Amino acid sequence: MMPAKRNDAYIDAKRIIISLNVCIDSYKDYLII
Repeated sequence: MMPAKRNDAYIDAKRIIISLNVCIDSYKDYLII
């Protein structure tokens, strides 16, 4: 099993990536409109 700290860092990174994707999608919608 992975160490807890490393797993938390992975989850945080995943959340950041998802947040960036959401921001980019929202920005694209704004540009289209």
